[in-house]
Amino acid sequence: MATPIDGVIDGEDSALIKADQRFLNGVVAAVHIRDLTGRPALDIDGDEGPKTVKVRQFWLYNTQAPAILGRGARVEDFDGEAGPETTNLHQHALNLATARSGRY
Repeated sequence: MATPIDGVIDGEDSALIKADQRFLNGVVAAVHIRDLTGRPALDIDGDEGPKTVKVRQFWLYNTQAPAILGRGARVEDFDGEAGPETTNLHQHALNLATARSGRY
C-alpha cells in the first residue's frame, strides 16, 4: 500500500489509512460510497473514522464474506465499527494481497 513503516496505523494522519482510503475510493463505486457516507468519495485524511470503516465493511463483506463466512453482505454489516468479524475479513483480504496486485 506504499505506506512508510513508521509504527502508526491509527491516529489522525495515518499513511496506512490514507492508502486504504485511496484504495477504497478506487474499488467501491461512488454511488455506494454516497449511500454509505453521504459523499461520493472518502476524504483522504488518514483518520479511520466510521465512514472509512463503513466503506471498508462494504467492500469486505461483498468480496470476502462469501468465502469466509459462507454468506453475502447484509445491511447490518455496515455499522462503521471495526469489530472482530470485520477485522477477520480485513486480515483475510490483506493476506491474499501481494505488492501491486490491486487486490489490496
